[in-house]
Parts: sequence; structure tokens; C-alpha cells
Amino acid sequence: MFKNPLTLIMDTNKFNGTNYNDWLRNLRIVLDFENQGYVLDNPLRTALPKGSSLEERVTFEKWLEDNNKVHSIILASMTNEIQKQYDRLDDVPSIMLLMKEVYAVPERHIRYAATKTFFGTKMIEGSSVQSHGVKMLSLVEKLEDLKAGLDNDTYIDMILQSLPPSYDPFIINMNGFEKTIHELINMLVQYETTTHKSASAVLVGEASTSKGKGKGKIGASQQSKANVCIHCQEKGHWKRECHNCSPTQVLERSRRLSKDEMILRLDDGKTVAAKAVGSLSLVISNHIRIELKDCYYVSKNGILSQWTPPGTLHLNGVAKRRNRTLLDMVRSMMTFMGLPPSFWGYALETAAKLLNIAPSKTVPQTPYEIWHVFLEKDFPSDSGRDEALLEETSEAPQHDNATSFEPSVPTDSVPVFRGSTRESRPPERYGFVGLTSQLDNNPRMYKEAMSDIDSDKWLEAMKSEMDSIGSHQVWTLVDPPKGVRPVGCKWVYKRKLGADREVTAFKTRLVAKGYTQRPGVNFEETYSPVAMAKFIRILLAISAWYNYEIWQMDVKTAFLNDFVEEEIYMDQPEGFTSVGEEQKVCHLQRSIYGLKQASRSWNTRFDEVIRGYDFIKNEHDPCVYKKISGSSVPYLVLYVDDILLIENDVKMLGDIKAWLSTQFSMKDMGETSYILGIKIYRDRSRRMLGLAQSSYIVKVLKRFKMENSK
Repeated sequence: MFKNPLTLIMDTNKFNGTNYNDWLRNLRIVLDFENQGYVLDNPLRTALPKGSSLEERVTFEKWLEDNNKVHSIILASMTNEIQKQYDRLDDVPSIMLLMKEVYAVPERHIRYAATKTFFGTKMIEGSSVQSHGVKMLSLVEKLEDLKAGLDNDTYIDMILQSLPPSYDPFIINMNGFEKTIHELINMLVQYETTTHKSASAVLVGEASTSKGKGKGKIGASQQSKANVCIHCQEKGHWKRECHNCSPTQVLERSRRLSKDEMILRLDDGKTVAAKAVGSLSLVISNHIRIELKDCYYVSKNGILSQWTPPGTLHLNGVAKRRNRTLLDMVRSMMTFMGLPPSFWGYALETAAKLLNIAPSKTVPQTPYEIWHVFLEKDFPSDSGRDEALLEETSEAPQHDNATSFEPSVPTDSVPVFRGSTRESRPPERYGFVGLTSQLDNNPRMYKEAMSDIDSDKWLEAMKSEMDSIGSHQVWTLVDPPKGVRPVGCKWVYKRKLGADREVTAFKTRLVAKGYTQRPGVNFEETYSPVAMAKFIRILLAISAWYNYEIWQMDVKTAFLNDFVEEEIYMDQPEGFTSVGEEQKVCHLQRSIYGLKQASRSWNTRFDEVIRGYDFIKNEHDPCVYKKISGSSVPYLVLYVDDILLIENDVKMLGDIKAWLSTQFSMKDMGETSYILGIKIYRDRSRRMLGLAQSSYIVKVLKRFKMENSK
């Protein structure tokens, strides 16, 4: 009986389709323990020829026995869904070959992922350097196995770069030595141990000692507790021992270092001895106090204070960033417009004014709005010194030599701030794209369609559209009511192309000019959802994995399926005016394409109908539905008037299509191969599905006359 304690590895780490490399490694470990790993890669003949020797028969029988055992181990280490795909295969090499084709990740991808992990791994401040070193060492060994081609110096440099800032002294001293990776990790562990011991031995000042003689003398430790420093008023030391009076007073808690205890190597190659080590407290701009530990004090190479003179606002950090913003705007304007340097001052004034009148998310009130009231009463001043802000009761000083001005026109105290009324136009750099996007071969109006080479096909398509409108009783002809301006309409023409850019149909649509509608008069709500692309991709992936059917249906004149609630009147369509009733208008009973509310009305109508057939709306996408019927769960996706049906039960899908045809005028498109401009490639034997938009790429290339480019 096959007994192997290592088979527990396969039980706890079953193959689920995403862990092929780990599963294969565990499988080889288990089989190598029993000397059966050769079965994975060495297929034998299914039968021995006549006249085979005894040795060949023994070898063949052993292979059959080992093949059956390994076959059982492989199937037992898979999930139920994947197990069903391979239980029909008897020989192990065939199973391994198929799994390699489907699930194996190329070695180049594995090497890329390992290299990315190695370069991106960083040690967290305060964590164990030993565990970090073990992790980096395992990554190095993995890269060596994958033949990444990195040398020892590169590994050393990347490990040093992964350390936190507290290891900077170690890195500076380490750069001049040649060490192996194992020696480096050992030195890091020793450095961590030494640093922690030093941190635990931090002293405040220097310890004082006293040589007591005889009996009754007070010990030095007892004396120091009663001493009070006259400088910092703290107990435990004298002023001559106070750390605040020492050169290292910038460190709150410090420990003096011996002469050669810590030697730091500078960027220019010089070395300098640290005098002390301790903690430093800083208060940042938002009044948060942070403490920096293990700071080294160097007497002649410390931090230099940079003072800002009064009146030099350009040296302030906030003002410097604001000036940089102004200069960036000026350079952009000068470069884009091609202006000479003489316009620099005008560009700077324009940039400053734009910043002052443009609100932002962090500054809801512009400087213009905030300061306008204060600046309404400007008066000159000869003083160049800093002065306090004027009080509200301050009066303008009187000057004998003041120039008289004409009386100003009285205005409101707070002017109304308004935005720009200039016409918004797209940038000129998009002009060519906008122009070429209009260059298609579809007629733009009725007269062009009638003079087109395919005028008979356009006329036939328009008649079909009018027949559909008549069957739905979309409008009735009435005399135009007084005071009511009817909505206009127009014909829209489109040559429908297939995946290979060939013309498959001529489609026309009568569209109302919805831009002439007025909110609150002949429309209210307009929002209408469509299925999100990510949900369509998710359902297509599920269909490919479980080998579901994907069928497509199209709703003919979808927007004509719901009634309108508002009173809407429309002009009669061009080319189809009723004889003898030319003065009448169309009183719309149903929605029509182009109306503001048409899309919402159709979506509401479809939702009511589909819920009546026990479909449930998805919580995250209102255009994705599902229906639970026993073991079958069909999915329905709505994208305006295109419908996707996904299910493994063909009979139920047929019932759903038949029911939809009774509710709406439907067109059965069969199995999906092209939807929303995306071509679908499917290999059901391998349970794979691909999406392509090659036709859109070809369209863009043709638009810019680049279809022959390589």
C-alpha cells in the first residue's frame, strides 16, 4: 500500500488553477521520496511488442504500477472542478503536458516577478533585521535558481538599500568592505544587538562617583539623588554635569562616546568621530512633536541653522512654492504662445491674477473675494516698515499733496463674484482629431441620403422604421396647441459594420431634437444606467471557465416600448408628411429616440418587465440580472438595447428568449461573436475566451491615413 507521510503537503495545498508552480514543486518532493518522479516526464508505450525481454516486461509493469499511483495522487491533490477535466486521462505524462500548456507561467515572467519583489522589499523601522535578512537571502537563492544574472555586489547593494535610515551609519562603514551575503547578514544582526544594548544604556549626563572612606560616609549614588541643577532645576546632577549646558545640548537624552567608539564615513571619503549618541525632539509645522532616536552628535559637522531675514518672504517655504507655481504658469504661457522675453512681465501679471480669482478645493474663497472690501478704500503710505493690520475704524490719512480724483460711481459694498462668460472651446491641438472624426461616409440629412449611391437601401430602412413606429402607435396627428412649440426631429443614418469592417446593414433612426426640450416643461429625469464593462468582462470570464453558453439578442426600437408621462408635440418627419395634414403635429404617446427622458423610460420599462419573470437585479450594477431556478442560474446583461444571456442550460435559455420575444420585438443574434465593438474569440475545448478591438484600431488608422504603416 502506498504510504508516504509527505502526501499531507498535497492535501493542504491542493491545485486550484492559480498555484501551478507551488503545486508542481510539492508534487515532485512527494514523488522523489518514493523514487517515482520519472513517471512525470518519461512516457512509455501502452503495450509491449511480442518477443519483449524479461527486463523490458518488468520495467513496463513497474511503470504501469507507478503511473497508477501517481495518477491517483495527482487527481486527489486537485479541486473537484479541475479534477473532472483530467480524470478521463490515464497516463500521467499526458496530464502533465496539458496542465503545463494551460497553467504553467513562463520562466521569464517568474524571473520578472522575483526580481521585482527583491528590488521592492524594504525593511520596516523597528522590525527584526534577522528575519529581513532571511527573507532577502531566500529571494537571492530564488534568483540564482532562475539564472537572473546578478552578481554578488548587486545583491549586497540591494540588501543595503532595503535597510531603514537607522542603519545609515552601518551602510557608510560597510561600503568599503568586500563581504558575502551570509557575512553581511551576520554583521547586521550583530549591529542590531549592539545598537539595542546602547539604547538601553542611555544616561542623562555623566555619572558622578565618590570615593568614600571609613564608616558613615554617604555613597555617591545617594548624594546625586539630592543634588539640584541650578540651570535646568532637575534633580540628580550639578550644573557642570547638566546635559543642557554641554556641547551636546541639542540631544535631550544622550550618552557620551569614547574617542574611537563610533567613526562615521562622510560622502567625500573623510572620517569623523561622533562625540555622543542620544535622542532629539522636533516640532513640525502642524505642532506634532516627533522624537528621533539614535542620533549622533558631531562637534564640527553638525546641523547649521538657516535663518530667514525679515522682509524676505521669497525665502519662506510657502511663498517659495507659490512663486514656483507662478513661474511654471509663466513659462507655460510663454512657450505655448511663442512670445518674446519682453512679454515676461505681462505674463507674470496674468498668472498672478488667474491665481487670485480662481477658487480651489483647499481655498474655497479667492483672494479677490476675501480682500475686496478691505481694498475698496485704498490710501497711499510712505512707510516701508512692517505695520499692524488696520482696524475697521481706521481712517485714511490726509496728505497735502494728494492728487484729486473724479468722484466714483457708487457701487454695492460687496460685488457679486461671477465666473467667466467666455465661450468654451476645445484646444486647437484637438482640431485635427475633431475634424477627421466627422469624415465618414454616412449621410447627415435626408437630402444627402436621397442622393446617395445607396438611396434605395436608405429609403427601405426609413420605411421599416416608420412601420415599426406605426405598429407601436408612437404618436397621433393633432392640430398644434396654442402657445406650444413642437420639438423638431431628424433622420440619423448609419452603415452598420461587422468585425471585418464590411457593411452588414443599413440602419436609420428617427430622432427627436431633444436639445429643444425645456426642463420642467416636457421632461424631468433623464438618468439611465448601462452595464459596466468590468461586469461584462467578469461574466465572460465565468462563461469561459465553466463553459457556459453566451447568446445575444437585440431589442428592435427599444425606446418605443414605454409611454411618456409629459405632453410632448413633435414635427412630422421629413419625407413622410401625411398628405392633406401637413399643418398638424405629432402628439407623442410613447418615447422616441432623442428625447431627454427616452433612455430612462426604456430602462424603467425593461426593469419592470424582467422582474416579473423572477429576475433579480444585481446590487452593484443595475443592468445585470440573474434568475435562480433549481441548479440553473442564468445571467442577463442589458446595454441599452443589446442583451447578453449566459447560462449552461440550453433549454432554459431558449425559454427565456421565447418569453422576451413575447414582451418586446426581439432579434435573435445567436451565439455571441461581436458586441459593443468587441470581437469575441472562443476556444471551448481549452475553456479560453479572448477579446479584440482590431476593427476599432483599423478605423482609427484609416481616419489618419496610416493603415499601411508598419
